[in-house]
This record gives sequence, structure tokens and C-alpha cells, in this order.
Amino acid sequence: MTTLEQFSVLVADIYDAALDPALWNRTLKRIFSVAGGKNAALVVYDRERRRRPQIIAANFDPAESRSYDEYYGRFDPVAPILGRTPVGVIVTARAVNTESQRHGEFYNDWAHPNETGDTVFVNVLDSTSGMCTFMIGHPWRSDPFATPDVLRLVSLLAPHFQRAMQAQLGVDASSLVRDGAFDVVDRWRHGCIFVSFSGRVLYANPAATRIAAAQDGLSLGSRGLRAAAAPEDATLQRLIRQAAAGNGSAPRAGGRMAISKVSGHKPYTIQILPIRSSHARPVDGPAAALVRIVDHERETNLLPADLQAIHHLTPTEAEVALRVLRGHGLQSVADDLRVSLSTVRVHLQRVFEKTGTHRQAELVRMLIEIEAGHMPGAS
Repeated sequence: MTTLEQFSVLVADIYDAALDPALWNRTLKRIFSVAGGKNAALVVYDRERRRRPQIIAANFDPAESRSYDEYYGRFDPVAPILGRTPVGVIVTARAVNTESQRHGEFYNDWAHPNETGDTVFVNVLDSTSGMCTFMIGHPWRSDPFATPDVLRLVSLLAPHFQRAMQAQLGVDASSLVRDGAFDVVDRWRHGCIFVSFSGRVLYANPAATRIAAAQDGLSLGSRGLRAAAAPEDATLQRLIRQAAAGNGSAPRAGGRMAISKVSGHKPYTIQILPIRSSHARPVDGPAAALVRIVDHERETNLLPADLQAIHHLTPTEAEVALRVLRGHGLQSVADDLRVSLSTVRVHLQRVFEKTGTHRQAELVRMLIEIEAGHMPGAS
């Protein structure tokens, strides 16, 4: 019989894996071990894109998973039954297969060799866009694998699998908000990285990828986000752990730091924030951190047309404002635009009047705020 402690660990593992898919193998192994099975899998069908099923499996030879996908799956007698079974209703291979099916090609050549002759299935997700089935495999024996304890465990875990896969696959009603948010983050000028509580990079926007590719003080890889300088890397990892998992005694919190560039140019400014998710860890808070990277050397992505639209500047006034934002002196601006210094001062005064600012520092601060929310390519 599964203890409350075992069940609690399994539920926590399911939500952790939804946030960090690399943990599914560990999670599925723990589940089939507690149940007394030999293997386990999640099979995800994408109806919208009509792709082959995605099989997330534990204790299966990857080659055997491919052979099911590419050939044996079409002969699986349980598959059509699952296709019309409601979410949450448990199906056992022993109950639905006939004697002849258990001695047919599918069972003789695939199910029995892979110790899945007596398997328990449950659909955990079924929407217009996709379907997901959870299964625990067991070899065929005289005594059925699906004991009351096994059935109860699968029944209790099914709702948690449902919520986890909704969060991971984005097939619930919140997917539009999530996808829209990621679209916005993808356009940010500054780097944005989501890091799981285990240190794995879950998502990096294009700006963060470009920063890492430059290899100028920061890198992204199998070890996560790392700083080139050892002391800075130690601080970075501590702040990420503090934001994603806490230190056991203090509340989870973010932090800020500077990361030196190998080139000697202006350092990056790093901001680390905890992410609180009701899907990830329902009891003890966030299981991930957001890392924001500001590269002060990168050119602005604001265009003169943006400032013309926002503050009704003329093309020349917009050019003057952008050059001030980039740190150019007024004489340099005059040289670039091939006008006199006094003309630049006149244009700058008009920019102050139209933007409601009074000094260059005020103007620059306002332009930085506009840029922070600016999305290149947005209409």
C-alpha cells in the first residue's frame, strides 16, 4: 500500500517535472517503482499538428519507443479503446484484450518483450488540440497487476498529471496569455532567462542567446547560466538558488549584481527574481527564477519613427533625441547631422518641450523607460 509520504513525493515530482521536463524520467521511475511496475510512460498526441505521438518514457529502450511509434502502434488493440475513453477512466490491458490479441503480433513482438503485457492506462488530458495518456507497464503474469492499490494510486495521480500537462503543453485556457507573454519577452532588447530550481535553463529569449553566444563574460549550456569569473559565478549561482529554492531559513528573494565582460567593456547588470507558480509547487512557493540581463553596450532598438509617433517629434528632432540617448555629445550630434551646434540646441529644446523634460539626464531616463517596453516589429 502506498503511504501518504510516498504519495506526497510523487505529486511534488509530477509538478516539478511539468516545470522542468528533464525530470520526467526520474518522476516516472519513482511512480512505477512505488506501484510495482516495470516501466511507465506519458504518450502525448498533437491533434492540431498531426505529428507522431511524443512518448515520454522511463525504463524503455528508446529504440523500442521508436518502433512502437513507427510500426507497432498501429496494431495496438488498446489504442482505439483509449481514443474513446473519457479522461480519468482507467483501462487495463487484461480487461479489454482478447486471448487471440494477447498472442498476436503486437503482444508477441513488442508488448511482452518490453514487459508491458499487463498494463494500466488512464487518459489524463483530452482537448481539441491534444491528448495525453499515462501508463504503467507490467509483464503478463497469472495474477493481475491492476490490484486495488495500484488502481487507487493511478486514480489519485491522474488529476495531478492532468494539471501538470496542462501547464506544460499549454492546452488550457491560460495558454493564450502564456504564449502572448513569451512573444513579448522574445522581443525584449534585454536578455531574459527562466531557470528551474534545479539550475536548468527552461527558456532564453533571443537577446539572452545573443549575449551568451558572444562569450564575453556569460555563457549558457548544460550547466545552466554561468559567469566567466569564478567569484562572480559563485554569487550568481547563490542568487539563483536563493530566488528559485531559498536557503531553508529565509524567504525566497531576488537580487542584483554586475557581471564583468572579458573584453573589459561595461559590465552586464543582472537582476534575478523569484517566479511564483501555482502549477509548480503548490505548497512552498516558487520553483524557478527569472534572470534579466542588461547589456549597456548594445545599441538602442528605438527608431526615429517610434519617437515621432509617441511624442510627435519631427524626423530631425527624433534623430537628435536618439543620439543623446546613445551618449553622443551635442557637437558630435551636429557633426553627424551636418548642422551647426546652435541648430542642434534648438532641436533639443523642442524635444524637451514636446516630451515634458527639462534636462538631458531627464530625457535619457524617459527614453530608457520607453525602450524598456519597446518591441521591435510591433505595429
